[in-house]
Amino acid sequence: MLYQNKNLNIDKFNTFKRVGDIEIGVVGHINREIDITTFDELQDFARELDGDFVILARQGSDVVLITHPLLTKTCYYRLNDLEISLLPRQGQKMNWTPCLPNTIYTFHDGILESVQNCIDWNHKELFAGYDHVFEKFESNMYSMPKNDITLTSGKDTGVICAYVNKNKTKSIYHTVRSSSEHQEILKQRIGLIKMGNSESRLVIKPSQPEKDEIKKRIQLYNTISNPRSQMQAQDIADLDSIFAGVHDKYLLLGTGGDQLYRYRSLVVTNPTDLSVDILNMISDWHGVMHLNPLMSTRLYQSFLNVQEKYRKTHCWQELYMLELDYPYAVDKYQIS
Repeated sequence: MLYQNKNLNIDKFNTFKRVGDIEIGVVGHINREIDITTFDELQDFARELDGDFVILARQGSDVVLITHPLLTKTCYYRLNDLEISLLPRQGQKMNWTPCLPNTIYTFHDGILESVQNCIDWNHKELFAGYDHVFEKFESNMYSMPKNDITLTSGKDTGVICAYVNKNKTKSIYHTVRSSSEHQEILKQRIGLIKMGNSESRLVIKPSQPEKDEIKKRIQLYNTISNPRSQMQAQDIADLDSIFAGVHDKYLLLGTGGDQLYRYRSLVVTNPTDLSVDILNMISDWHGVMHLNPLMSTRLYQSFLNVQEKYRKTHCWQELYMLELDYPYAVDKYQIS
């Protein structure tokens, strides 16, 4: 619970700051220090941010909730004595209202007073290539904590690992052995880690069986039945295993790539259809926050500014890995 009994739950925020009588909490990570001095500056501050976040602020009886423009983290509220949470629990979902992405909610004395967009997307097609996209991706990666990252054979974790490999960043790579992965690409990426940055480590775990313990933990949340939650029990068990091995408070994932950037994929969905409820649930279990660099606001805005005909025929993740000579395949999955 982020807000309850007219108070912010400080322990639930990754960043928390008091400015006079203003309290501001950040779930996730932002790319700049909180530098506001008045409550009125908060909205302008949020519009300039990049990162992966939910922001909640309180001043007296006023509460402001700001969701990420691409809904990197689900959030819910209910107006009966105003409560705000990343996840509803114990079968209470019918009493909760799911928050929209890219939205600023303002509450006064526990009543919802206003709902407005955080940013307006610019759809002008300005560029015939991905140079600006690469620049924004690298800028966002530079500001992100990179102690723990996930490794697969796919495009979306691939660009993250390609950046880390290029800059010889000290990181722990977490991967699960799966027969569905492109084995040759995964082997090549593992080889680069072993022969590259001596300060980095690789943690490989076997694919996990479905566990009764996980089923019992899931029962505390009713979001598992949400239509957006399409992951199978096997995926939850594997992610649970990875999160359990993270010793930092953040884990970088490739979430969002298929939903935001792929035209020809059969699994493309709207950003608001991401299975982030499950990621929030697993984060809650382990006290490790999932961060999603591909859902950077500035990265996605730069992508929208590339000419559509170019976007439809060129995958920016593939071109980025090609530019860095990083192993990749058009299809993540091994064809038998």
